[in-house]
Amino acid sequence: MDTELVLGGLGGCLFGLLLLWDGLSRRRQHRLVTRTETTEIRQLTETGRVEIEGEVVGPADGSETFTSPVGERPGTVLAGWAVEEWSERGKRQRWTTLASGVYSRPFVVDDGTGRVRVALDDRVVGGESVLSTLRSVASDGTASGRGVAVDGGVTVDGVVCEFEFLPTVEVGAGSTPPDHIRRFVAGERRLSEGTDSLTNLVDLGHAHGDRRYHEGTLAVGDDVYVLGHATADAKATTPLRAEDVVVTAVDDEPFVVSDRPEAALADRLEDYEGRLFVGAVVLLLGLGSVATGATDLL
Repeated sequence: MDTELVLGGLGGCLFGLLLLWDGLSRRRQHRLVTRTETTEIRQLTETGRVEIEGEVVGPADGSETFTSPVGERPGTVLAGWAVEEWSERGKRQRWTTLASGVYSRPFVVDDGTGRVRVALDDRVVGGESVLSTLRSVASDGTASGRGVAVDGGVTVDGVVCEFEFLPTVEVGAGSTPPDHIRRFVAGERRLSEGTDSLTNLVDLGHAHGDRRYHEGTLAVGDDVYVLGHATADAKATTPLRAEDVVVTAVDDEPFVVSDRPEAALADRLEDYEGRLFVGAVVLLLGLGSVATGATDLL
């Protein structure tokens, strides 16, 4: 029993540390959003970190819009998605992240003073990471991987997508998915076809193999907030002009895109305070369990 107490305490310590790490990451995002001044696009004359708000007016650089893979929204320029599956392994029963990603085409943002291009590479991560259970405390038990959907958010390799709404398509274990979901799964190498339930018994409303496909999108006509890095394209001249600028993601610096206005986005990211508090409490409880168990073993 004392050994179990120590092991449970160590697990609590790890979970607490992960919550603290996640909270610190969210705090950094919140500070970047609130402390970076919004720049009028016509005043984009330097490279570096930049914050803009405007309207998506169309694709850029000869690209075309696409129909989003989960919600089938036409005119899409960016789709952040995540796929979760209900897992029953021994005593563990939870949602696990199979894969998540961001599909994007270069697009143009107009704020009324000028226009600028925003360009991101597609990025997809598969499976779960050490953050796979962090955000279960923030919603309905949804576990999150490096890029999972939680309360409107999808984060993949430093690209933070926050959406007002995140529609979900649910497919039961052993059920035939809609045609567009089947095409999506077939075209994404990090996903495989769903499996039947191991027991064919429903537990807490879910069966092993149930899937949830989440997706948030930006389409032509949507309002958009972007916090990224302004770079000069290959044809840029001196002095730099907005039409020669491309806002993109760079290493070691979060890229934030949202259909929420800045104030609402800042409020959303302010949940880092709760994450830090819960992380500290869980860590202390874990340390207490380890200390108690270790003392009893001596």
